Amino acid sequence: MHNLSILQQSYSELTTASKTRFVDLQSLQEFIPSVMTELAWLNEKEEIEISRDWSLKFLNLIEIQSYYMSTNQTLKN
Repeated sequence: MHNLSILQQSYSELTTASKTRFVDLQSLQEFIPSVMTELAWLNEKEEIEISRDWSLKFLNLIEIQSYYMSTNQTLKN
């Protein structure tokens, strides 16, 4: 009888741990798409900055400032 109660207790603990892990996995699966969206957005912004030629003699500073303000506003939201 003692072994049976130990087995039942172990099974109960395992079931509880399994349910907790399942909930955590669901939470992670819900989180991943938003992370992927954020990373895609960040990659897009990075590509813009990498491709910008800062050595140009006549940079369009108004365009750069507008881009900066737009990006800043997006980050605040």
